[in-house]
Amino acid sequence: MKFELPKDAAPFRRRKRMPLVISAVMVATIFLMIGFVSAWNYFDFTLHVPSPTSTIGESPVQSAILSTAPVGTIEWRFDTGEPIVALPISHEGIIYVVAGRRIDTGRIIALDLDYGRPIWTYSLRGISDFPPAVAGELLYVGTRDGRVIALDRQSGQEKWTYDTQDILIGTPAVRDGALYAASDGLHALDALTGELLWVHKTEGGRTIAPPAHSKGIVAVLSQGNHLNLIDAVKGKRRLTAGLWFGGIGAPIIYKD
Repeated sequence: MKFELPKDAAPFRRRKRMPLVISAVMVATIFLMIGFVSAWNYFDFTLHVPSPTSTIGESPVQSAILSTAPVGTIEWRFDTGEPIVALPISHEGIIYVVAGRRIDTGRIIALDLDYGRPIWTYSLRGISDFPPAVAGELLYVGTRDGRVIALDRQSGQEKWTYDTQDILIGTPAVRDGALYAASDGLHALDALTGELLWVHKTEGGRTIAPPAHSKGIVAVLSQGNHLNLIDAVKGKRRLTAGLWFGGIGAPIIYKD
């Protein structure tokens, strides 16, 4: 007996194959995207990478809090009105204090080092968990919702903001005119203008510690116990090393 398919069976077969074709196309697209990101991170394409517009680097700052109880009389006292959430820093006669554990109370307060008088207050409209950084005449602070904010350190005037779209980890690092912020990856910005220079998607996932910088290399830890060494100028991978232990704290670069 000869069996023949109905005349309308061919369209039916095509309809059954359509989900498989769509799935195959989606899988291929995902692999292409992953391949592109990997290639962009790891290979030296000759695409233009903006150069920083200055050479400012992070200034050495002093801790405004002693590790042991001071002996003697209190010179002055200032009430922030909110919990102090990060270690205050002092630079050239000004103390910078990060206070507030709520979005509506998060702020930075600049105080006169000698007399404790408030110089300016800036509302973060968010929460910051880490000390700010000083470079040149700018003060840099990162917020929990992923923003990097640059302020005039003398007046508190906002100069620029950049949104990483993810949680910031640690204090941004400023070297040779560039600012490096650890978030969903490593973001490199022009420290003077806030212009994005490059983004490196770190191996294993998002970053888990602040970056360290030395001699053209930025080191940062990421999920999955990965240590990433990244070219500071082009944002390309120099080395990724899997650690057998979990990363705790920021990497430290000492000499070579």
